[in-house]
Amino acid sequence: MTAPLWTADDLIAGTGGTLGDPAVACPPILGIEIDSRNCQAGDLFVALDGTQNDGHEFIGDAAKA
Repeated sequence: MTAPLWTADDLIAGTGGTLGDPAVACPPILGIEIDSRNCQAGDLFVALDGTQNDGHEFIGDAAKA
């Protein structure tokens, strides 16, 4: 197994964010991806806002991956 890049707590501390549902366990983050077609289990998908494509449109695809 690949060593985690971050835990959910690390990500929250680094971004000042919050979990959508704190009751749901968040597994360690193993990678970062901006292309939903390349997402794998353990990846953090970062949706980028672009002029041709808005990454937010692909959040569902990333979650399925």
